[in-house]
Amino acid sequence: MKKTICEYWLGTFKNFSFKGRASRKEYWLWTLLQIIILYVFGTFSVYSELKYPNEGILLIYLISISILFFATLWQSIAVCVRRLHDLGHSGWWYLLILIPYVGIVVILIFMLFKGQPESNKYGDPEI
Repeated sequence: MKKTICEYWLGTFKNFSFKGRASRKEYWLWTLLQIIILYVFGTFSVYSELKYPNEGILLIYLISISILFFATLWQSIAVCVRRLHDLGHSGWWYLLILIPYVGIVVILIFMLFKGQPESNKYGDPEI
């Protein structure tokens, strides 16, 4: 049975585990959700700052976006590691992002590849 977009988002948000596998769809839907939220927050902050300058709106925005960042950081890392597992790689490959510029590009390229269709040491593929 196919999952809905909300089921992917909620499943990713509830899954704090680094074990198992994550499909391309799960990874990119999680990334899309974060982009949408950042866009909404960014649009709101720019609009508020233009309409009400020097009212402290920007500070409220920065605090709220920081809370959002730290609340979803663990899930973002976990879904990326599970995505690497889907490709048959160790989650330690995620540390490539520590290499400036090149590391993040390599990880993003990995996220584009199709996962292994057969079971691997990290589990069965998602159907």
